[in-house]
Amino acid sequence: MKKILSLLLACFMLFSFAGCGSNVGPDEMLSIYLDAIKTNDTKALEKYGFSEDSFASGIFNSKEESEENEVWESKLYSNMTYEVKKAELSEDEKTATVEVAITNSDFGQAIKNYYKKMLNFSYSDKTTEEDIEKALKEEIDKAAENGKKVTNTAKVKMTKAEDDIWDIDEKGNDDFYNALTGGMLKAVEAIE
Repeated sequence: MKKILSLLLACFMLFSFAGCGSNVGPDEMLSIYLDAIKTNDTKALEKYGFSEDSFASGIFNSKEESEENEVWESKLYSNMTYEVKKAELSEDEKTATVEVAITNSDFGQAIKNYYKKMLNFSYSDKTTEEDIEKALKEEIDKAAENGKKVTNTAKVKMTKAEDDIWDIDEKGNDDFYNALTGGMLKAVEAIE
């Protein structure tokens, strides 16, 4: 569960530190973010203010485990598609709401399945940390490979900074983060 929350927190941080020049509208900026995430294009992410590090770092702790980040990211976003529907600018053109439909593997169901396994593990005194991590990886793998997808529509709140940079607002975008992660956020919230 800790790793799932770390992944979700990393996603939130990814969007809260990003930006772009004034020639790009909020709808275009959202497309740039999503394209870079889908392809794990670190150069594009760096260009728009992201860290060189993988935004899923923190899921794994050791050097060996951190090498698995790229595998996780490719599974989480390789099946993702999106359609930016419309952008609505505020009267002063300093804030915008961008509607986007995101289709991704059903990772929400993967989390529910993982939680069921965790309940079974809780009755065993032989369960190891490796068993728990393996169960999560198995469920993510199944969800990425089974072809079942979910589509969620979200209204993404964005703010234009003083230097004409469009940023995704840190707060008020839970539906967006949930859509991006294929329903993971709401599945984790339902468990807690």
